[in-house]
Order: sequence, then C-alpha cells, then structure tokens
Amino acid sequence: MDVFSNAIAQQLQAMTLPWQASFAVLILLYFYSHYLFASNASHVSAMFAGFLSVALAVGVPPVLAALVLAFLSNV
Repeated sequence: MDVFSNAIAQQLQAMTLPWQASFAVLILLYFYSHYLFASNASHVSAMFAGFLSVALAVGVPPVLAALVLAFLSNV
C-alpha cells in the first residue's frame, strides 16, 4: 500500500490541482476501490491510513480528510 499511496501522491502533485480537486479524485478512488476487497474491514485497514496521508500531503484539512474517509468507509 505504501507504493500505491506514493504513486497516487506523486500523480496528484504532478497535476498541480488545488486541494479540493485533488481530494475529489482521492474520494472517488477510495470509494470505488472497496470493490476490489473481500470485506469492508480489509479495505479500511489497508487503505485508510495511506489515503489519509495522501490527502494531508496535498493540503486537505486533517479533520475534513479523516471524517470524509471515515464516512466513505461506512457507506
């Protein structure tokens, strides 16, 4: 997951989008990636920390990033 989250962070930083657009891309990737996992617990344990660190790296406010990713983990 470190390689995956680093690749996403590099791509988002290379596109030089504002943090809102970068966060929208992250949200979509996080939401649709849960179809690749057998259970919600495995998705959250594998992806939440990586996506949270990428969101913080592109400038998303920490509380907003954590709450939105937590909400999407339960949808």
